[in-house]
Amino acid sequence: MKTSGFVEHPALTPLLPLMQSYMLKGLAAQKEGTINFEASVLEIYAASVLEKVGEIDNAVASIRLAMNFILDLDVTADVTSNVYRYHYENYIFRSVGIADRAHRLVGASLKLNAAKYESSGGIKYVQAHVKSDHPEIYTALTAVSDAAKPNKSLRNEIIHSTAFSNRELGLFSAIEVIGLDVQSDIDVKELKLDYFSEGGAQIAVNLSEVITSVRVLLDSLAKTYETVKRGQV
Repeated sequence: MKTSGFVEHPALTPLLPLMQSYMLKGLAAQKEGTINFEASVLEIYAASVLEKVGEIDNAVASIRLAMNFILDLDVTADVTSNVYRYHYENYIFRSVGIADRAHRLVGASLKLNAAKYESSGGIKYVQAHVKSDHPEIYTALTAVSDAAKPNKSLRNEIIHSTAFSNRELGLFSAIEVIGLDVQSDIDVKELKLDYFSEGGAQIAVNLSEVITSVRVLLDSLAKTYETVKRGQV
């Protein structure tokens, strides 16, 4: 699967020269040993938006790593359920996190109150703003949330109560802990690898949905970024 490269999305093209200028000023300040440097309103805006896009890119890259680790478990000599659980939980957290980051991207793009869209109630704040004023963006943002929705309850359970598990994973874990001597005609490792493979395939499907939804969201924000060409933000 290709790298998502949301920062290379065509909608962001108007922001790239501003971001380049911002970065050069930052590097010059660093060379001089200073922390602060002067930047224009447009440069600061571009840096804020592209930072949020970069955060989504990073989350997608982490999901892809988790997926590849899981899909490669069949070449591991002694694969355990805990290894699978670790990578699958990482996927769950990152997939839900992308929806949060998408809302922050919209907040930064529309110049909403940063303190509010960065807060714990930021999702509702952003949705309330775009639902009536920017219906196209709202629809695209909802699609990103829908792609992550199946994992939200799992994420909450992992945070507040227990590690990720289900019937199959529980059986494999119990066999590993107890050292159960199973029937000779049952290949436990093969069953585990089949299960892990299915999990990796599920992540691949969901990741594809997430990537598509984020691209559509950036499409919906293209007109907003076009105003930069006219010096309006």
